[in-house]
Amino acid sequence: AYSWDAPMSAHGMMHMVISNAVAGDPYPVDVLFMYMANMAWNSSMNTRGVMEMLTETDPETGEYKIPKLIYSDAYSSEMVAYADLILPETNTAALIDAVDEVWTMTSGLGFEALLRGKAVTTLGAPFYAGWGLTRDLGSVPARRTARPDLLQLAHAALIAYPRYLDPVSGLPCPVEVALDRLSEGRALPRGPLNRIGAKLQGVFASYTWLWRRQR
Repeated sequence: AYSWDAPMSAHGMMHMVISNAVAGDPYPVDVLFMYMANMAWNSSMNTRGVMEMLTETDPETGEYKIPKLIYSDAYSSEMVAYADLILPETNTAALIDAVDEVWTMTSGLGFEALLRGKAVTTLGAPFYAGWGLTRDLGSVPARRTARPDLLQLAHAALIAYPRYLDPVSGLPCPVEVALDRLSEGRALPRGPLNRIGAKLQGVFASYTWLWRRQR
């Protein structure tokens, strides 16, 4: 799944990140940062083995194979006990402000970083890649030949392209009304359909490789 050409390959990345870090494959790490990803518990087929990896040491030096582990989550999960630094309830905006550059595959976090003036490197082909605003190490669609500035890209992505729904009236609305509703703290009513939709979104997200395969 990993190689020097694709150090953050999508295949198995989330499930293998701890074991690959311990094995130094494709290279040793100095710090492993995990955000709301309790890999030692609910995303592993070998829970006990993975948790043992978090404290595994080099037999020659006695140093941990994962020297430092930084973990951020909204609750105290099993990973917290193994972390050298815990960032409770840390939002992504605060994390972006604390770094100089953001590397991502296709996450919207890269777009947020662009809006905050950070350098962004992409390894996949998110919607904001290929326009001359990011450093792109993955393949991006050849049709992306325009060179908008950041304001133009933000307008296209947040205003011109989306369609907004007013949660009060239930009717389509301009972006200004949507912003007003957010500032007022109004949201779509919660109910069983919302919960089912959220569950289905999680299920479908697990199979994105089916429609993202290279042809």
